[in-house]
Amino acid sequence: MLKKDISLLFLLYFVSTGISGIALFFIIKIFSPEIEGFVPKNASVIIGIYVVPSYFIYFFPFVTFLSSILLLGKLALENFLLAGVSLGMSAWRIGKPLFIISIFITGISYMFSIYIGPWGWKKFEKKYEEIQVESIISYGTFRTFENTSFFVERNEGNLLKNIFLSYKEERGELSLFSREGFVDGGKIVLRKGSGALYSKDKFYFFEFDEMKFPVSIFTEKIKKKFFKKSLSIKELFRFAKELKKAGYNPNPVIVEALERLIYPFNTFLFAIFSIPLGFALTERKFSFTLLLGCVIYLSFFSFYAVLKVLSNKGVVNPFIGIPFPTGFGLIIVFIRIKNKKNYLKGCEFTGS
Repeated sequence: MLKKDISLLFLLYFVSTGISGIALFFIIKIFSPEIEGFVPKNASVIIGIYVVPSYFIYFFPFVTFLSSILLLGKLALENFLLAGVSLGMSAWRIGKPLFIISIFITGISYMFSIYIGPWGWKKFEKKYEEIQVESIISYGTFRTFENTSFFVERNEGNLLKNIFLSYKEERGELSLFSREGFVDGGKIVLRKGSGALYSKDKFYFFEFDEMKFPVSIFTEKIKKKFFKKSLSIKELFRFAKELKKAGYNPNPVIVEALERLIYPFNTFLFAIFSIPLGFALTERKFSFTLLLGCVIYLSFFSFYAVLKVLSNKGVVNPFIGIPFPTGFGLIIVFIRIKNKKNYLKGCEFTGS
């Protein structure tokens, strides 16, 4: 009966907190600085569906941890854990359903990390290329894509009116202005306008009857910004070797690959971490224990973030820095689970 209660309650907590959390995470992510400015608002939700799954590996550990704490807290406060220990059940036996479910969720997280995430980013790139120029243009306001800015006052009968476009590079800046224009495939065609080309040593002014500006420059910029996320693990390691041969720092690419391999196991880590924490719960200390668990959770990922930065810079070997927090955490948790005094003490407090 206890195993059934644990399984059903955990799934209930996981689904309820997961759905609300994913919805909030989705909204925040599609309007984050990474996406906003590159993706027009009317296409952001569709593209967000492709992008957000790659971030689930960072989301699953917290949802699993929170669900586990809520589950074990409920069992502890209602004396289910006390009854189980009194009947001679070990922590492993009581937590077995949680252990099995956490492995299943880790497998799902692994699928998102290795397959669904990169697939989503490839679909994102393809969808972005398919976006029509009309959806990129925001009439009456300036739009900026890194070093490219443009303005279109209005649209009259499929003709763009009063167009301004500025494109900057290290060598100089190109500014174009025309009274009208139109969209032709992947190009904005400017008519009856003028322009200026600026550089460090010269200034050149010109007029034109017609000039075409390729919109593909926007897609190239976004591919350059996010292309690592669409590569597979094998492709990332291959790319890292090419960077090393060319004399560039390969560590950020190696870190990206190792993170996809290691990070999903943090879901399993924090699921079993909740077992010794849950047995220590008492009615009076429930809020404190939950707060302590969250502090430990944040401390763990802060430590992980520091090691990730150091691994990117080459201060720490990525093959040591990325797996270390998860591996060290698993060792500590297994030691805590084997210590029977933790559960007996917690259950005595709960039953008092």
